[in-house]
Amino acid sequence: MKILILGHLCLDTFTNRGEPSPGETDEGIRWGGIFFSLATMANLAEEAKIFPIFGVGTRENERFLKRIERYQNVDPSGIYRLPGPTNHVYLEYRQGEKRIECSKSIAPPIPLHRIEPYLPADAILVNMISGFDLTLETLSTLRMLSQTNQTLIHLDIHSLTLGIDEQFRRFHRPLETWRRWCYLADTVQMNEEEAKALPLEYLQEEDLAKQILSLGLRGLLITRGTRGVTAWGQEHKRISRKDITAVMVEHPSDSTGCGDVFAAAFCYHFAQSQNVTAAAESANRIAAANVAYVGSDGIDTIAETVRQVGETK
Repeated sequence: MKILILGHLCLDTFTNRGEPSPGETDEGIRWGGIFFSLATMANLAEEAKIFPIFGVGTRENERFLKRIERYQNVDPSGIYRLPGPTNHVYLEYRQGEKRIECSKSIAPPIPLHRIEPYLPADAILVNMISGFDLTLETLSTLRMLSQTNQTLIHLDIHSLTLGIDEQFRRFHRPLETWRRWCYLADTVQMNEEEAKALPLEYLQEEDLAKQILSLGLRGLLITRGTRGVTAWGQEHKRISRKDITAVMVEHPSDSTGCGDVFAAAFCYHFAQSQNVTAAAESANRIAAANVAYVGSDGIDTIAETVRQVGETK
């Protein structure tokens, strides 16, 4: 199986101004953003060939390539050097899972010419880490180029619903072109806040699911943090809904990157099973394992953690 991973890399710094934070006793920069998806896929899909395609800032390029050398199933040739810095994300946690996110030095969109040499592929994970990772036109061309090979495209809406204010803080706002983005994927993922912010007009979640699936998609995943995930599926024009309970972790530490872990696990399992519910159940368990450590610190233990709670590949 050949899998492409598209999305922006981040450097994550946890900050705290007066309230307990997952990062307050362990300062420093961690690999974030698309790294969560890449590392998850590398640890789960041992038999696959994985091609990450994104830029890394000049200062971090060599260090990042050194970090992913351990993944024997990852071909790093699609990773290119950016002339500027890597996007730096500052995460301030408040009131449990609520957080303020600031993003600086967001990279330009990944150009089509960087991706084309790696086609065809069995699956493409498009994770909109910054919201500027890919242009709509590039995704449209990828869809067209991949149709003859029946390539699975899984799209994580993620930061497509986020704007940036003058202080680099991210905030939710509607996405005028949301139907076009969804139409170009086979399966789409978003969290509850993104689902509420996505359309220009307010839609009940069920109505949003029906509109998205009416575009011809096979599945919609709405993640709910500690309340699990809802998997909407469509087969022979019949829509189904499955609410999947969250897996509780004994000592939860940090939820950063759980959506990115879920996206990679879902994409991998759905490419194998072609079953939306089964893939969502597997991804739900795997994403839960990510809360056991701060940032991406323990990402390479994720497969073992999943096995300990009974996950079977």
